[in-house]
Amino acid sequence: MKGRSKVTVLICAIIIVYVLTLGIAVTSPTSSNEGFKRTVSILVPAVSQTKEEFKGVISNVTVTVVKPGTGKVFVSASPLTEIDMQASARTAAIIASTILGENPLTMDFYVSVESPSIIIGGPSAGAALTAAMVSAISGFEINCSVMITGMINPDGTIGPVGGVKEKLEAAAGIGIKLFLVPIGQSIVQENVVKYKKVGPFIVRTVKPVQINLIEYGKELGVKVLEVSNIIDVVKYMLNIKLAEKPIEHIEFKLSTEAENLFREQISEFKETYLNIRNMLGEAKGTVRDIVKEAENRYNEALKLSNEGYLYSAASMFFQAVYLIDFARNLQKYYNEGEKLIQELFDEVNSTINRVSSKVYSVKPLKLSDIDILIASRYRIYLAKKLLEQAAETYSKGNYEDTIFGLVYAKWRAKTAELWINALGLGVKEAPPEEIVQHLSTLFIYEANSIIAYASSLLKDLGVYSDEFLDKAVQDLDEAEEMSSMGDYYGSLGLSLSAIAEATVSIHKYFTVDAEKQLGAVKDVAEKSLKYALSLGAEPLLALGYYEFAHQQQEIFDKIYFFELSSLHAKVLTITDVIRSPGNITIKTVTPTIPKTPGKTPTPAPSEEYGLKDFLIRVAPILASFIGGILVGYSLKRRTAV
Repeated sequence: MKGRSKVTVLICAIIIVYVLTLGIAVTSPTSSNEGFKRTVSILVPAVSQTKEEFKGVISNVTVTVVKPGTGKVFVSASPLTEIDMQASARTAAIIASTILGENPLTMDFYVSVESPSIIIGGPSAGAALTAAMVSAISGFEINCSVMITGMINPDGTIGPVGGVKEKLEAAAGIGIKLFLVPIGQSIVQENVVKYKKVGPFIVRTVKPVQINLIEYGKELGVKVLEVSNIIDVVKYMLNIKLAEKPIEHIEFKLSTEAENLFREQISEFKETYLNIRNMLGEAKGTVRDIVKEAENRYNEALKLSNEGYLYSAASMFFQAVYLIDFARNLQKYYNEGEKLIQELFDEVNSTINRVSSKVYSVKPLKLSDIDILIASRYRIYLAKKLLEQAAETYSKGNYEDTIFGLVYAKWRAKTAELWINALGLGVKEAPPEEIVQHLSTLFIYEANSIIAYASSLLKDLGVYSDEFLDKAVQDLDEAEEMSSMGDYYGSLGLSLSAIAEATVSIHKYFTVDAEKQLGAVKDVAEKSLKYALSLGAEPLLALGYYEFAHQQQEIFDKIYFFELSSLHAKVLTITDVIRSPGNITIKTVTPTIPKTPGKTPTPAPSEEYGLKDFLIRVAPILASFIGGILVGYSLKRRTAV
């Protein structure tokens, strides 16, 4: 009896070990210390162009993540993609790592793409790539009955894509049960071509028709669901929930110190405006029209300031000041002739040199300083470009345009100096500048990729020029120029602008429900800002863009500034995670769509596990085996007695 009691206790202990082992698999933090090599395969929908139409196809993407590594990302595609997927893979790597609390510079990423035909729009696989990398880093498997199409943006949002209907059809063809699409793209617009005989002629008409993909998906046996960010994506594709940092308690506003800085700027602008206006006296003709516009902006700035919109008020006061200064110098030119232009050239050149020396002599000490240097260095860069353009217009005899360019350049340089005064806010220390350089290079790649993708999509619609896309191209050119000069802060800021602009250009033509997209982008911007604030940062530029978005009248202008706010805030959080990685708790959730046999594809991952992964998988089997032996032994002893 005593022997049986010992055996029973031993069996119970083994069962407890077994249950605890299962618990590790259910709630598991990623580890920043363990080495591993894991390979994950995922099916990705794409669009191929035939002679007659666009057709959905299914590509296979294999991701291998190796730790330790050095942050390298390698991409192999067969056949070659029309648009480089390298940028999407780089962004996917950094987003997948940082949402898990891992430093992407300690791992290497290998991506292999196989497709039955040329892929159109490599960036549209970005969200799927990110999910696959999250799977490879964390060890949680992909639910093969779920598929996604969507870009991955640097702030973790899921960007819009083209060909969603065709991709849905391809997904349904292989038995996918849940199809994830970017927010606002469950309704798409399709051009239906009809031919009608009118007398001896055949008339071709094209009629835009909206298609509800949720209803269409039901016909195909697929559930269609919108997602706005990568956290939602991994919930559905990996059946896991990442334990996000509590941010509800974070007060969503500027610190007293930051508010005082903006109030000082506003006070300085107001005083300058009033002094110049008094010096100007009575204005006539063109000068009078400029003064009237300056006064309108001054009054609007006063209103914004009284309502507490300090960033927007400062921006509007800035506009009022350079306009009134333009009016004054234009009047002096009418009175004094070209002599005024020569004097103005000297004044502006001197101002730019003085401020430039100040701007480039400072180094970031706080995390918030990254945003401040982005703002100041871009403004001094713009001032220099405006000075060059003023010289060009002067050589062509366009004197009034020359005066405007010079005045604008002078005040742009002065705003760069004002931003420098905001250095040192917040408590979080700045990361090494090598991280900023890495992110700058990464986001230049990403901007190139998204701009190329947007251009391709718009050309398919016959759109060859769009204000957002054109501005994105210009910002990217300037970002690459600043990068070649070694100014990674200014380059980073311009790359973020280009990414936001190119993304909005896709929204304009491929997102039917823009209001829904606006709400989603606003929500993500708020979360990104609160998270940055929770780190002890003071994201002035990001908060300013968020405030500025509310002042816009056009919906796509609102989306642009919310996107920009979110991107700037996310850069601060990414740099902090790279510098100080930490464990993120992962919990499994009830499968959203069960893994079904038969038609549903199940690309089996080939994995090499670390010690913990091995124990997690082998321990239950080993426990059952030993338990079986002991139970058998116990029964044998009972028979013998």
